[in-house]
Amino acid sequence: MIKTKNLSQKKALFAYLEKKRNSKKFAKSVETSASFVLITFFLIFAIKPTAYTISSLLGEIKAKEILSQQKLKPKIQNVIQAQQNFALIQRDYHLINASLPDSPSYSHLATQLLGAGYQSQVPFSKIDFNFNQTENQKLASPLSPNLNLYQISLNQPTRFSSALGLLNQIFSNRRLLEIEKISLSRDQQTEGITGQINLSLSIKVPYWQSYEKK
Repeated sequence: MIKTKNLSQKKALFAYLEKKRNSKKFAKSVETSASFVLITFFLIFAIKPTAYTISSLLGEIKAKEILSQQKLKPKIQNVIQAQQNFALIQRDYHLINASLPDSPSYSHLATQLLGAGYQSQVPFSKIDFNFNQTENQKLASPLSPNLNLYQISLNQPTRFSSALGLLNQIFSNRRLLEIEKISLSRDQQTEGITGQINLSLSIKVPYWQSYEKK
């Protein structure tokens, strides 16, 4: 009788333990399912929009980089080409600058003209520079906005042969000079002197003005 009772108690204990174990399994499965549902919800409603936003930003950044490279590439090529061109003319740059300087160089031009007059036996008493900016702007070429001009005038009694020699000196000058007007005349001061005439010259003087100096 005692054995039957003990056996009955053991069966009840085993049934209770089995029930408890099944309850824990069920609770664990419910917990796992709930965790899976929460993770899925978080992925769909939190991480996915963030990932989409990050992906869009990365795409925009990449597109801007490509666009910047496309815009910068021609500029870089222009800079490289400019450097190559400058390297080719660097040895002769002083000759170019002597022909078309990057400044008016008034004193240098005056020295050149006085020297030409001295060699041609035309001693200038004065050289008139036109500093009228409005007038000089009208003289400048509209095709080259960096090309500026100013005007000078020369008036001197001299002999005809000396005048021809002076003109030859001016035409041979390395600096670009455009003789706009030549006037040869005689007046009361020169009529009494054999071979004397009045020489009058109007000359345009171009020079290059870079954007940095404007």
